[in-house]
Amino acid sequence: MKINITGALKKGRITKKELADKLWPGKNKSCQYQNFRLLENGTTKTYSFDIIAIICESCEVYPNYLFGSKRFYSEQEVNGAYAKGFEDGNERDRE
Repeated sequence: MKINITGALKKGRITKKELADKLWPGKNKSCQYQNFRLLENGTTKTYSFDIIAIICESCEVYPNYLFGSKRFYSEQEVNGAYAKGFEDGNERDRE
């Protein structure tokens, strides 16, 4: 599965090197480069929640953007009434 890492980097105005440093701190640059290439090309077999969280936070995007969801939620929907619908157990389709 390929994620929209290139678009996220543009939105977040962050370089590949900066993001790789955040994703794999303490690893040598060669290892960071190889891991990032696998992530960028979609050849990574699994994505940990930590990796997705770091990408989203660093690039200021939501996971929906990374995975190509047709619906991108606004800050107001996430922090406001939209999020409250899940608190009461209401799981109806919201699209």
